Amino acid sequence: MKRFLSLVLALMMALTLLAGCGEAVGEIAGNVADAAKAELEKQVKDLLEEYKVNVIEVKTAAGELNGSGKIQFFCGVLVESNSDTLPQSCADALGKIFEDAGVQPQTQTVWRQANKYEVPRICFVNKMDRTGANFANVLNDIRTKLGANAAPILVPIGAEDQLCGQIDVVNQKAIFYSDSDRQGSTYEIKDLEGELKEIGESYLEELKECVANVDDELGELFLMEEPIDAPTLKQAIRRATIANKFIPVAGGSAFKNKGVQGLLDAVVDYLPSPLECKQATVTSTVASGLDENGYEVFDVKTIDPSDKDKPVVLAFKLWADKFVGSLVFIRVYTGVVRKGDTVYNPRTRKRERVGRLLQIQANVHTDVDAVYSGDIAAIVGLKNATTGDTLASDDFDYTLEPPTFPDTVISMAVEPLTKGDQEKMSNALQRLSAEDPTFRVKTDEETGQTIIAGMGELHLDIIVDRLKREFKVEANTGKPQIAYRETITASADRVQGKLVKQSGGRGQYGDVVIAMRPGERGSGLKIANKIVGGAIPKEYMNAVYAGLNEAMNSGSVAGYPVEDVEVDVI
Repeated sequence: MKRFLSLVLALMMALTLLAGCGEAVGEIAGNVADAAKAELEKQVKDLLEEYKVNVIEVKTAAGELNGSGKIQFFCGVLVESNSDTLPQSCADALGKIFEDAGVQPQTQTVWRQANKYEVPRICFVNKMDRTGANFANVLNDIRTKLGANAAPILVPIGAEDQLCGQIDVVNQKAIFYSDSDRQGSTYEIKDLEGELKEIGESYLEELKECVANVDDELGELFLMEEPIDAPTLKQAIRRATIANKFIPVAGGSAFKNKGVQGLLDAVVDYLPSPLECKQATVTSTVASGLDENGYEVFDVKTIDPSDKDKPVVLAFKLWADKFVGSLVFIRVYTGVVRKGDTVYNPRTRKRERVGRLLQIQANVHTDVDAVYSGDIAAIVGLKNATTGDTLASDDFDYTLEPPTFPDTVISMAVEPLTKGDQEKMSNALQRLSAEDPTFRVKTDEETGQTIIAGMGELHLDIIVDRLKREFKVEANTGKPQIAYRETITASADRVQGKLVKQSGGRGQYGDVVIAMRPGERGSGLKIANKIVGGAIPKEYMNAVYAGLNEAMNSGSVAGYPVEDVEVDVI
């Protein structure tokens, strides 16, 4: 998982730098290129003027965007969240990242999730500059292991240390990157010649055939052997990609910024805009009636991504920033949110004021007066919002589909080094659990230990590191103590208990006979009243039950609670 997502981070690093969004924000594999920021901004200036780019900074245990980062856990959750809105909020599934080794188990997991939610996608074969890289083998894996109708749109020229450019299959051009410049930040487009021309034409015919098999318009031109120009082919690729019938494939090296420029163009050319995606749905928080089985029915309706409607936004991430305080990351699905507006939370039924809006591009925070449909921004200072909350206008009692988070898979005991750190650690863990829904904190009532749980060992290591680094809490970690249980292994047909107590007056007397036998695993204590003839009056049975439950609290072997016992009061 860590290795796979380091590739995602490498690609996101390259895209961030190409978008001109802030300075270099981290290192991968020792040293990501010193970006020629001015040159890169110039290259994508036209793209950024026409298309909006949202790149969110993701901090890790080292406080940087690197290969061991927290995005490992965020990515996995994000893919499983918001089935209706996933294509819009994830830049239309920019790409499934493959390295030179081909399709890996994690790749297949993410692919199944993308299929489940019908997310259009582009495949990017990364690390083509590594020893043993083979683009054709990875392409074959995509087709055979993933069952994808895939064809290349950008084919690497060379491989390993000879990687120098790409063949633009659609436009039949060669893109050569300059090694003398800073990590491929400049490139030159030339006509295909010689062997490259033959390779490009071969891939073009393959591309036309793959798209023609799933697109009727192109298929008719292909069968009639009529000429197919680049604009017509691009339109067909876009239709097929959005319909999830075709997967464009590109190859390059994110580490050296070779191929990322063409990938950005492919995102614009072939992936859908929010207007072309499945519309988000909202569900009423108030039941509209009952169905034929007596269950409550809640109204569901779709919302249009328009600036003219009333605002509906999703709070998808909480973050504690050391400079501005608590940040609530939002994605605007419809309407406009302005600084000073009052938003309504249908979950808490409370209203809060939007005091400050930040447009966040990588590590650059910019104050804005308003955010519009499709924007991703952060609100400063909301106190009652949590991950998955819907924020809307006062009369909107509907909620967007909240994210669903998997159960934790590993736990760890944590304790402060000093008593003075106890309260600091408790507050810090509460803040971290509010930021990260996949991180859980609890106190074991039996052992008294503070138990933290997460999605993996690396996840918990980062949490502990953040305790030390951000909250200045030194803590010891270890395995949670085991809360043992006892049970019986054989039946007892007749167990008698007597109470004889004389404290003056009439005194107290009780005589109870029970039969015991082992119960099923996980069944707990089951008590059956089999008294015949009123030998024990009904008004005293509650006392009998209370006595049996109390006896189960301490076993005879080591004093641990007793479970899975069936008792008959006879």
